[in-house]
Amino acid sequence: MRRFIRRRWRRIVGWTALLGWPALLPHPANAIAGCIWYAVLGLTGMICFMSRIQVDTADRHGPVPAGDSTPATSTVGSSRPLASVPGPSSPSWPQESDSPW
Repeated sequence: MRRFIRRRWRRIVGWTALLGWPALLPHPANAIAGCIWYAVLGLTGMICFMSRIQVDTADRHGPVPAGDSTPATSTVGSSRPLASVPGPSSPSWPQESDSPW
């Protein structure tokens, strides 16, 4: 139990030191260091978060069958025409003529 509490307090102190060290600097330096440091931390966190999302989504997709080079959900770049879209030679609705013949 004591080891868990010590580990927890070490983690808290470590994160506090990592995040709060610019506040310990003298006035003009702490503002500059804080702006740079927190921007670096934010970008690093965003990169880690985005890479985790990319890894998670890559794991969710199953393997692509050997015969199909594009996934079934993607229609971008596919040479197959869509079934619901009429071709250019067939009209989308029948044309009514005004002549009585």
